[in-house]
Amino acid sequence: MCLLTPKFDLTPHSSFLTPKFDLTPHSSLLTPNFDLTPKFDLTPHSSLLTPNFDLTPKFDLTPHSSLLTPNFDLTPNFDLTPHSSFLTPNFDLTPKFDLTPHSSLLTPNFDLTPNFDLTPNFDLTMWTQIDAQISQVTGEKFQSQQRRSVGGGCINQGYAISNGEITYFLKINQASQAAMFEAEAMGLKEMLATASIRVPNPLSWGVADNSSYIVLEWLELGSGNSNSWEEMGRKLAAMHKTSSSQGFGWKINNTIGSTPQINTWTADWTEFYIKHRLGYQFQLARRKGGNFPSSEKLLAAIPELLTHQVQPSLVHGDLWGGNAGCTNSGEPVIFDPATYFGDREVDIAMTELFGGFPAAFYQGYNKAFPLDPGYEQRKTLYNLYHILNHFNLFGGSYASQANRMIDQILR
Repeated sequence: MCLLTPKFDLTPHSSFLTPKFDLTPHSSLLTPNFDLTPKFDLTPHSSLLTPNFDLTPKFDLTPHSSLLTPNFDLTPNFDLTPHSSFLTPNFDLTPKFDLTPHSSLLTPNFDLTPNFDLTPNFDLTMWTQIDAQISQVTGEKFQSQQRRSVGGGCINQGYAISNGEITYFLKINQASQAAMFEAEAMGLKEMLATASIRVPNPLSWGVADNSSYIVLEWLELGSGNSNSWEEMGRKLAAMHKTSSSQGFGWKINNTIGSTPQINTWTADWTEFYIKHRLGYQFQLARRKGGNFPSSEKLLAAIPELLTHQVQPSLVHGDLWGGNAGCTNSGEPVIFDPATYFGDREVDIAMTELFGGFPAAFYQGYNKAFPLDPGYEQRKTLYNLYHILNHFNLFGGSYASQANRMIDQILR
């Protein structure tokens, strides 16, 4: 180790600061060698002599050296006290060595900390809680060993979960959506109670950890054939024959997609459809910047457009092609409902909205429960509800499609 403390001769007769260094080596290790010859800035306009030291460390790296690494703090620290006539450089030249006894070389310091993203999609606590709920409901121990991602619709995440023997369909969303899954479960149970058309049996629903969920019976779906679709028409007609003495609406509000669907009991269908279906969707659409110039004119015209006799029917409420199918055995099944009691034509109209069902479906339905005259005119009015909801969910071109439908209805 070298003691390199600078010493200055500050006698009054000295015109220069003369640094003197004690260069006596005190270490048998690496001896840093500095070029400490003072160099001065003698510019005529300078009122002070500026010492400039070359403090670059030079090391003896002979094979016999243990390669101690000196670390110098060479930042100049000037004394700027107003009463001082000179700037006094004060350098901390104390060498600092890595004296680790087991190292014979300079030890490079690498950040070797492994950085893996091991975050699971969901906390294991959630899966454990869902398994426990399934076990409680079924009365048999269930521990999911396989969790395969499958389609869960536009707004949910879907999984096929299995213990190797039995499989369930699981849908997951944010914890705030627990009421949506509860309403879905209640709607499925109400449709199951009609003993008409196959729907997946809901087993469990609620909140696990930070997610809401619903566990449903797993159904293996196939393509079906014309007989399957004709049977679906007949069985949907049987479900539509289930009525309610309370009028139009349902026991709770639910959702259409993720949009709230208001189901306040109402005696008159026309009033219900104006207030709780189209009127409500128009309100939501205006908040999102939608412009529907003829909306008020349309709402005023609805009593003249819905003149047929309507009996409350238990409807699916969201019956497009993505929410209907057939099992591998050919049995028709419907799922993902937005259940309420309304005009049965709302279900039939929506089956035609996005491509339509096979012709055998409509044949089977009309044989079992013929539609009233004027359905062809009313179906556009009923499908407007879903196009407005799509605008509220997804925006885009659905606004212009809705305006075209309004113009068509009012012609």
